[in-house]
Amino acid sequence: MNLLTPKVVVLCHNSEGQAEFVKCTPRVTQNDIDNGRHFLYAKELAAERGYTPLEAFDAQDQAARQLEDLAKWLA
Repeated sequence: MNLLTPKVVVLCHNSEGQAEFVKCTPRVTQNDIDNGRHFLYAKELAAERGYTPLEAFDAQDQAARQLEDLAKWLA
């Protein structure tokens, strides 16, 4: 079985309750990616690291395409 490691960003709350982006690379199959399960696995990885996951996205999502613009806007 060929496992892939897609880059997924998970918006979480950290242990102090602050919003934080967590980078995750779950080991998944292409079928997992095709069915969106890589987001679930990324959230599980974030939770294992002590975060409370809220939402996950990858480079294919609109949220990822907005990050650079949002960083500029917030600066």
